[in-house]
Amino acid sequence: MKTLLAPLSRLADFDEIVDVRTPLEYADDHIPGAINAPVLSNEERVIVGTLYGIVAAGLPLTFGITGIVNFALGAFMTLGAYMAWYLTVRVGLPFPVAVVFSVLATMTAGVVADEALFRHTRNNLINGLLVSIGLISVIEAGIAMTWTATPQEMHFVLPGVVH
Repeated sequence: MKTLLAPLSRLADFDEIVDVRTPLEYADDHIPGAINAPVLSNEERVIVGTLYGIVAAGLPLTFGITGIVNFALGAFMTLGAYMAWYLTVRVGLPFPVAVVFSVLATMTAGVVADEALFRHTRNNLINGLLVSIGLISVIEAGIAMTWTATPQEMHFVLPGVVH
């Protein structure tokens, strides 16, 4: 089986080496002679890292407070993001106002899900896990039916991103 990893001692065996780290990461440290072709801009790296942090903090926080393993957290975040996009692009609200309404709508959806579904699964990890996985499918299908499954552009939030 071939491996995609090679030690630095084999650096001369390659015609080109592409380093896909962000420009700041590349400036901090890179493979000598590598071409920098970043997958993310510096700003996108911060946004993606922040989202990972929110999800990483949200799962144990949710479990610690409610006793429910809720993997639907990401689906609720997606719902809020599409709501912000819709209110800004389609309805024409200013982005900060759309974010406030999106947070309120997503919070309401979470409370409804908790009262209608998760309330019955408290202290039963398997049932809570199954409900949260099913809820992911329901939320994603609702988003696809209401808006679209195609990622939407919000260039006004982070101008200058490469597509």
